[in-house]
Amino acid sequence: MHYSVTETVHHLLEIINAYETAMESRPTANRSTSNGAAAAAEDLGPVLAAVLDPLTEMCERSAEALTPDAPSRVDEVAAIDPSAHRIYLINCLAAVWAVLQHRAAASARARQVLDSIEAHTAALVGGEVGRLLARCGLAELVERLRLYQQPPADAQDAASEGFAGGAPANDAALALPRLAEALRSFFVLVSSPDALPEFHSIQVPRLRADAVSRVCRSLLECYELVYNVVEDPRSGYLEQGGASAIKHTPAQVRTILGVI
Repeated sequence: MHYSVTETVHHLLEIINAYETAMESRPTANRSTSNGAAAAAEDLGPVLAAVLDPLTEMCERSAEALTPDAPSRVDEVAAIDPSAHRIYLINCLAAVWAVLQHRAAASARARQVLDSIEAHTAALVGGEVGRLLARCGLAELVERLRLYQQPPADAQDAASEGFAGGAPANDAALALPRLAEALRSFFVLVSSPDALPEFHSIQVPRLRADAVSRVCRSLLECYELVYNVVEDPRSGYLEQGGASAIKHTPAQVRTILGVI
């Protein structure tokens, strides 16, 4: 994390402490909580914005240099972790959140920071899941099956077929042997040591554990999606043997991924 973040967070803490000390000495300090929060947002909001908006912009510019295709990169040869820029932003925002989270005077801004952390975490998880699914050939299959699961425009079609565009088993790109092989490759991949991301660079243990857990849950959901479609009588796969062609059940995948 850039030294400017640490320095700015230190100044931010001083500003909030000074504001809260001043508020405690004012006669209106005993006003209602709701009125106090509104007054704090009005008083402190512009100050926080003046400090945090430039900091956020600086962090975003710095994070751009960590993307593989960034024009600002100077190390063209070195490999860059595709998740590095998201993790950098999460760490920067988490440092700000640590200062704001228990300060009533900064509650509105704290919620904004938390929302940003969530957005970057979701993007981080989505990117990691996408890369893992692509490695075992499952990414395209999952997306294609999701298209079939979209509600058809004609309600009668929904009742008769259950899948938009007909039964997936009739789609050559979704042939049962291909699905079974992709699921087998998936199981081998997630069973391999060091295959799943651990996000060691995320500095806050709770955020790191949450990101790891969300990757595992999302991977399980993708496996279950494919498996359940194969088991669905409306999909057309039962006539071809259904789930008997798939070696591992979702319960086994759940165990491997440690999803409770």
